[in-house]
Amino acid sequence: MGELQPRRLGSYLLDGQLCDQAAVERAVALQRDLAAQGLYRPLGQIIVEAGILAMTDLLAVLRRQGLDLLAATPLFQRLPPAALAQVGPWLEHRLLPPRTVVFHEGDLGDAYCVVVSGQVRVLRRAEDGEVTLAILGPGLGFGEIALLTGEPRAATVRSETETCLLVLPKIAFDRVAAQHPELAAALTRIMGDWLAQGNVHLVQAAATERAYQRFIAEQSEEPVAALVGASRVHGRLQQAVAAAAAEEGPVLILGETGTEKKALALLVHQASRQREQPFLVVDAAAVSIGRLQSTPGGTDPFRTELAQASTLFGHEAGALPFARSRRLGLLQVAAGGAVFVDNIDQLAAGVQQQLADCLESGHFTPLGGSQPVPNTARIHAGSAADLEAMAAASRFDPRLLALLAPRTLSLPPLRRRKKDIPEMVARLLARFTTGRGQTVTGLGRDAYERLMDYDWPGNVEELEVVIRRAVRLAKGPELAAADILIGSLPSGQRPLCNLLRWPPVRRFFHSPLFPSVPQALAAVTFLAIFLLGLFGSQQPDANPALILVWGLWEPAVVLTIPFVARAWCAVCPVGAGSGIISRLAGRALPVPPFLRRHGPLAAAVGLGAVFWVEAAAHLLASPRATALLILAMAGLAAVVALAYPRQTWCRFLCPLGQLVGVLASCSAVEVRANQGICNHDCAGHDCYLGRGSQKGCPLGEAPFALHSNLHCILCGNCIRVCPKGSPAVNLRLPGQELMSGRRPETGFVLVAAALMASQLFRGLAMTGLGADLDGLGSWLVAGLGLGLCTLLVAAGLLAAGPLVFHDLDEGRRLAAGRLVTSLVPLAAAFEMGFHLERLLAMAGRLPSVAARSLGWPPGLPELVAGPVLVHVLQLGLVGAGALAAALLIPRTGLPPGAGPVPARSRWPAWLLGAAYAACFLLGSSY
Repeated sequence: MGELQPRRLGSYLLDGQLCDQAAVERAVALQRDLAAQGLYRPLGQIIVEAGILAMTDLLAVLRRQGLDLLAATPLFQRLPPAALAQVGPWLEHRLLPPRTVVFHEGDLGDAYCVVVSGQVRVLRRAEDGEVTLAILGPGLGFGEIALLTGEPRAATVRSETETCLLVLPKIAFDRVAAQHPELAAALTRIMGDWLAQGNVHLVQAAATERAYQRFIAEQSEEPVAALVGASRVHGRLQQAVAAAAAEEGPVLILGETGTEKKALALLVHQASRQREQPFLVVDAAAVSIGRLQSTPGGTDPFRTELAQASTLFGHEAGALPFARSRRLGLLQVAAGGAVFVDNIDQLAAGVQQQLADCLESGHFTPLGGSQPVPNTARIHAGSAADLEAMAAASRFDPRLLALLAPRTLSLPPLRRRKKDIPEMVARLLARFTTGRGQTVTGLGRDAYERLMDYDWPGNVEELEVVIRRAVRLAKGPELAAADILIGSLPSGQRPLCNLLRWPPVRRFFHSPLFPSVPQALAAVTFLAIFLLGLFGSQQPDANPALILVWGLWEPAVVLTIPFVARAWCAVCPVGAGSGIISRLAGRALPVPPFLRRHGPLAAAVGLGAVFWVEAAAHLLASPRATALLILAMAGLAAVVALAYPRQTWCRFLCPLGQLVGVLASCSAVEVRANQGICNHDCAGHDCYLGRGSQKGCPLGEAPFALHSNLHCILCGNCIRVCPKGSPAVNLRLPGQELMSGRRPETGFVLVAAALMASQLFRGLAMTGLGADLDGLGSWLVAGLGLGLCTLLVAAGLLAAGPLVFHDLDEGRRLAAGRLVTSLVPLAAAFEMGFHLERLLAMAGRLPSVAARSLGWPPGLPELVAGPVLVHVLQLGLVGAGALAAALLIPRTGLPPGAGPVPARSRWPAWLLGAAYAACFLLGSSY
């Protein structure tokens, strides 16, 4: 249901010639000034206080606005004007400050509300806090079901911003409904729509048999979902559906979260003899009722069990504290039809036993009842859990499992049904473009390849979100790869807190000075380094450019990554310059598929080339070579910016940016988004596209598509431009994203492996190997050493990966990728130790070197750490990194249902850690 966008008060005042345009504009300007001071005052009140309008005239205008808004809602739009006129005197405008509770879950339903302006959030309490059910904006109403039933509110409603509500009391609603049956019929239709979507909290609110029977009468109008596909797996599913439909008795449907279990159950029902009877859905994991007084922020197991039993079997009047009237259970409502119980493993133990008794005996007894009721509804059960293992662990009723198991359908995950994706996408395109005036009809080749390359851990539900978003972003008749923004899924590990809730952090990211001022300072510094490198003294001890680059800038970037992730890339003048070139002179060609696929490989090769040049050209002793390296990187970025939009260089090709991105996976901060807001309450995707003069994500990503710090530079653009406040800067456990449950990303693995190869190569160089060579010999030895280290790391990972993850049976490459991901904390520890030595050995010499470069007399002190302190710190870092990697190996990115990796498989972390420790003990990075 879209927002109705009600007419604003000013238009009513102008239409009625109660004031002129200038008066309205002055009042709006004053309202904005007050809002900037944190004060909210309604426009009508401002106009009345200014003496422009009488209070009686304002009330009449508000009543007219309210009636127009009410007439546009689905509940009242079929009522004749005379009936609406009866409602007018009862309407009330209510102004609410932000985060004000309109009513609580469990409160009695006493009014119907429509949002005039602002937003309200519909939410419920869950074990891990609040769960958002919906966000309602102008023109949307709530509270209608409670008006029909008189039952407690099924959810809490809270204002998100300054909000104006139009409130219709229950007494007025009842009087109009008594005279106009079409109002009650409209209400029942709305309830039927929501029930058919599986919103159990609304099922619980329906208390009377009459309401349920109306729902059944409407059920035949609901569209029938269908599984589509062309794969052999799909064909076998169709055969299994036909076999299950031909039999009697319950059906058990097993599949990962996000698979089409409900659609499969509906197919079985539609193919059975009961196809003309109701098909009802309940999610056992979402069932609760009333307001929890004793356990705020949590759930009461006793109340949950009562609610689940009441939902399935019903209750008699007075049987429960919240049961003022009789309620039919879903088994009674679906008499002769079917009830699909999703997440059946979440049923309380007592309810599992009651359901098993019902399946065995063929009858059940409602709560508080004394007479058994025959059961004629067929049970379809769905679960993503291993019910056999749960039964063996006494966490699922073995008797219920034995009754469900004879007719079991297994729904494969989407990653094993990729041949079905084109037909699924065609169905989704038709669904998401119908009635919206859009002409997206198919997939471009690059978009198709992107969909097929991804393993869809969220299955069909995730695919639906991605295609819905792509349709909104599409600029042509076919979806392109740039439209396919694959979002993140919850990993089961929540961040510690959102740092944007701390005012100083929020002000920092909203400040117009960030990142422009740091970018300007960095540009001046890089220009100074470049000029000093080319035109300054070429003696290492008389040119501060070397210390600025190798002793300060590079160590500062690496050593602060745990705290700021990839934020240094936001102020990098190379990235900022490429963005400016792209906007002013770039051709903005679409990023080609080969660059998206092979860009990380090029970045990995480039990373090796940088370390090769560093060793062969002795950059730490050559100011001019250092300046030329910086110039080469900037030149390549400029060339890419002339062809492609945004900071394509930074996103796909920059070797140092990709290196920092890999290390940022171990950072304690991340930018992510509220998936509920992004997927269901955002139509503009301003964080990706930008809005007006405000730029979108410079890397062509967006918070809803982020699952790795590799693709985020913490520039804050998305935070500033998002009107919904969805992006968050989370504080998390370091390295949390490495345990996200996702398949390792190819680009991430390539760059991380190249980094490890370079670390072994630099470890050999630290021992002094090839240090005395110059000219062509230096380049040949460095190239040979780097090549051998690369081959050694590649062979070692490909051999060790299957040994560590041998139970997964996913192939050598994927196993090696999982091992690389596990070892990233150790690689980060080496990198920090490597640059820590340069910081401690070089930074303290900056004053004396700068003085010599200016021709000042010598004598300034040089602060240089001793080798013992440096080695102790380096070994401590390597030890911590090896321990983190060893703990990570049994937890890294395992697919759903995979068993734990044995602890004895941690040996690669200890072996590589020992090699790194030997490098530090035997040599020096400076």
